[in-house]
Order: sequence, then C-alpha cells, then structure tokens
Amino acid sequence: MRVAVVGSGISGLTAAYYLRALHDVHVYESEDQAGGHARTFSVEEPNSQLHLDTGFMVYNNTNYPGFTGLIEELEVEQQDSDMSFGVTCSKCDFEYGNRGLQSMLAQPSAIFRPSWITIPFQMRKFYTDARSLLLDGDDEISLDQFLLKGGYSDELVRHLVIPLVASVWTTPAAKVGSFPAKYLFGFMDNHCMLSFTERRVWQTIKGGSQNYVDSLVSRLPYGVHLNATVTGINRDASKVTLSFKKRAPLQFDAVILATHSDQSLSLLSDPSELEFKALGGIKYSESNVYLHTDDSVMPKRPRAWCSWNYRTDECASRPETSQVTYHLNRLQKLDSTRNYFVSLNMGDQINDDAVLSEFKQSHPMYSKNSLKSQSIIQALNASHSPTFFAGAYLGHGFHEDGFQSGLFAANSLINWSKSIEV
Repeated sequence: MRVAVVGSGISGLTAAYYLRALHDVHVYESEDQAGGHARTFSVEEPNSQLHLDTGFMVYNNTNYPGFTGLIEELEVEQQDSDMSFGVTCSKCDFEYGNRGLQSMLAQPSAIFRPSWITIPFQMRKFYTDARSLLLDGDDEISLDQFLLKGGYSDELVRHLVIPLVASVWTTPAAKVGSFPAKYLFGFMDNHCMLSFTERRVWQTIKGGSQNYVDSLVSRLPYGVHLNATVTGINRDASKVTLSFKKRAPLQFDAVILATHSDQSLSLLSDPSELEFKALGGIKYSESNVYLHTDDSVMPKRPRAWCSWNYRTDECASRPETSQVTYHLNRLQKLDSTRNYFVSLNMGDQINDDAVLSEFKQSHPMYSKNSLKSQSIIQALNASHSPTFFAGAYLGHGFHEDGFQSGLFAANSLINWSKSIEV
C-alpha cells in the first residue's frame, strides 16, 4: 500500500518508522530539514563545535517510555540534564529558583516579606488540593476556578503557579487560567510536580536532538522529501491525491497528517463535519524564539539562574505573551565558557548582535473544547478511513504524546489496510 505522511516531526517520523517494512511510505516536509520541534543549531567554538537544541530539549524514562524505547532502539547517546526552574518579576524585584536553598534564597530579603514566609505552607496545601481533585474532583473546573476556590495568596498564584504552568505549556499567562485543572494536575502529578521531595531524572540527546532525527530518517527507505510543501489533499473512493507547491500531484492509498491540527484542516479540500469541528477545536499560541548569547535576560542574581527562567514585567495582570529563557549550558551540559540561551518572546530585550538564530513556533492550548476535539480525532483514526491524524496536540503537547500519536496512527492504518483486504 502506498502511504503519504505529511510532516516530519516526532509523530510523522514515528508513524513512518513503524510502517516502513509493511507499506511503501513517503514522508513530506515543507522545511529544509526534518524534525519539527526537534531543531538543532550548530555553532563553532575555538576548539570544537556545539550543537544547540532550540525546541525539543528534555525527556525522562518514566514519563516518556515510548520515546525512550525508540532512542534506545536507535542506539542514540543520551545524558542526564538539569531541569531547575526559576521566576523573575522585574516589577517586584522578585527572583526565585528551585535549584537548592541558595537558589531559593537568591534574594535574602524575600524571607522578611510576610507573603513569602507562608509560601511553603501554601504550596503544601496546593499540592494536597490538586491531588484531591485528581481523586474525585470536578472534571470541568478550570485552573482559575480551582485557585479561587483554594483561597491561595496572590504571591503564590502570580509568582509560582501561573509562571510554572505558562512555562511548561509555552502558553501566555493570560490564557492558562482556562486550562482544565484536572487535566493539568494529572500531568503535573505524573511528572512529580506536586511534591516537595519526588523528582524525575531528566535526559537530553547527547550532541543535540537532531541526532535522533537523523537516525530515524536514515532508516526510512526514501528518507524525507524536504522542501516539499503540500498545498491540498483531495480524497475520493479509491485514492488520496496530494497537491504540492512546486511538484506534480501524487496519488496514494492513504495519508497520515502529522501536522498541527489547524494545518491539517487547511489541507483537506473536503473536510467532513466532524473533521472540521475537531481539527478546528484546538487553538495555538505562537512564540518568537531567539537563540542567543545575551545574559542580560537572565536573573540579576547569578544564584537565581536556572535551566528554565520565567520572566514577567507585570504580575498584577497576566501578560499576553510568555517570556521564558532556557539556559542551554545547564540543560545540555555544554562544554563552553560562553553562555547560550533560547528565549521566547523577548526580542526587544536581546542585543541584536548576540542573536544567532530566530524563528517562530506554535504550541497547542488546552480547554474543555480541545479535550473533546482530541477524543473525536482519535475516533476518526479508528473509523476505517484512509485519512489519519497524528500530533502531540492529541496528548499534553510533549514528545511522548507525539510518539504515541504517531504509533497509534500507524496501528490504525495497519488495521484499516487489513480490513479492506478482507
């Protein structure tokens, strides 16, 4: 069977990898490199070359079992990573990090603030309340409703909870309050983020995530067709036709759309009512991403420097953009005296001469509607149609979700192909 996979991120590559021995699979990518959010940028140092990850960076064995298994199968080298998190509020001159006691007390005067003294007790209450919601709570309650009901202080909400959620999901602080709390806490609990003592050991791909991408692509019979922009998909009773920007149309027996849901919808020439509703029901936030060497965007106090550094200039109201800086030297254990950073939505604060690369990235935002859309799309994948959908947006938006959705789409296609042979 001739199969097209549109998109070469983790979902598309996973689907193609597990179908490669059973079907004639072709992967099409609009960019000039495969990998999707797994994007690595190389820089020359005096005595070496560094490979800097600018999208996908970290994972762990417990919460990413499928992806970790794939990495081990590909025999790609891994290394431990540092996953510390800190917050800076320039308006309050507040700086905090969870990299140990010195990091937490990077700003010693904070311990004399009455609102800060109560934080450990409020955090314990927050963890307890969140776990209670997971056991028998309301599926419909939003994060904002949960926080209001819990009576937590402004200090905790503005400087810890909202920054953490906004950072993890790369979503503006103004939007995270509508996230379904139970869905959110399920992820946080699984990742030991509702505990003072439990911690996951995180890994990163040694030499950059492009190593696993290259290893996957090398195992595909046709590799990945780069600079192959699909402009439309037409389906009839016997075939699926892909139209391209600079190529002749091609026909296939089935297609896996491993792009963001809104992109998938835009490619379908005749979406069904369910496809239109489900694919259009997931919204995205776009971030401007900068790879650079300007440390002025980091906390003023070096002890507050962490791997993930959230920054806000206005905590009384929630900003419409999320400002986060990732310290790659910590995350990737870079052997360099020069500091390298990836910052989101901070272009006006970064010295132009320090910018090595800039681009845009989109991430799914979650709501009650988006969770319904996920269920509908997975049902469509199992509906014995020649069109299948894959993407991290079908889970929590992370690499394991992308892997699992690609595997699910591949298995759904295999089951469908068997059914039409009978």
